[in-house]
Amino acid sequence: MKPVCAAVGAMLAGTAPAYAAGTSQQVWLTFYGWYDNTPPGCATASGGCAGGTGTYSDPITFATDKSEAPTGTIIWVPRVGKYFVMADDCTECDQDWSGQGPDGGPKMWHFGLWLGGQGCSDGQKVSAIGGGGKGTVTFTGISEPSAGRYTMTVYYLSVGKARPAVITVNGTAQTVTFAESSSGSYSVIDTATVKVSLKAGSSNTIEFSGSGTTGAPDLDHIVV
Repeated sequence: MKPVCAAVGAMLAGTAPAYAAGTSQQVWLTFYGWYDNTPPGCATASGGCAGGTGTYSDPITFATDKSEAPTGTIIWVPRVGKYFVMADDCTECDQDWSGQGPDGGPKMWHFGLWLGGQGCSDGQKVSAIGGGGKGTVTFTGISEPSAGRYTMTVYYLSVGKARPAVITVNGTAQTVTFAESSSGSYSVIDTATVKVSLKAGSSNTIEFSGSGTTGAPDLDHIVV
């Protein structure tokens, strides 16, 4: 990608609203996402989860060397028409700035823009499980070659707090608490493993429901 201009320190270009004065800087823009992080996920070097919608009040995360832009610096990127906030580290950005990195340097401006998280399979999830509507979701036809204890991996979203769910396997119920998946992002999928007892054959059923009046987490999918 060719270097493009980014407005550093909320120096705004084009039709962007002029919230603050600043400076315009040509930078090398790259992009990163869920699987580029180590380990894969949305965690940032400054804490919290990468995200944002691109408005001035909710800027998208970007990563760079702190010598280029201190944590909390808001920029406007005319190429994509969005605001970004410095909240993460980028190894290549560090190398490009402090020495001869993979893209150039030293003192080469390099920003990595967050593209997004893992997201739900096919962009779909099951919501409103438990709670006031007392919704349930049931998986049928789960087949195993022999009876025994198996590990079920649940892919779920529980935004803002942990949530319990009642998991009923072939009539036997257990309550499992699912940890908060993100403080505010609905594109971050978390996983939890649950031990389940299954029969030989394909007559197994697994149902998710709420615990009392509390809604269960949203479900993406399960793997047994």
